[in-house]
Amino acid sequence: MNPTDRFIELVDSLCTYSGMYVNGDEHFYGFCACLDGYAYGAPDSPISGERYRAFNDLVCATFRFPDKYVWPYVIRTCSRDD
Repeated sequence: MNPTDRFIELVDSLCTYSGMYVNGDEHFYGFCACLDGYAYGAPDSPISGERYRAFNDLVCATFRFPDKYVWPYVIRTCSRDD
C-alpha cells in the first residue's frame, strides 16, 4: 500500500471510529493531534516534512487566513461543529 493510500485509510478510520482514537468531548483537536503525530512519525506521509507546510498554507489560503496561523485553528474557527 502506498503512503497516500495509508493516509486516506487513517483519515477514514479517524472519521468513522473516532471513539477508538480520540477521548473526551473535543474530538476535533484529538483528530488534529492524530494527524500531526502521523505526519511526524511517517516521513513518507502526504503531510510530512515540507508537505506539512504546504498543507498548512493551503488551508490558510482556502479560508483567507494569513499563513502564520496553524491549520487546526483555521478549520476550527471557520467550522460550525466537529
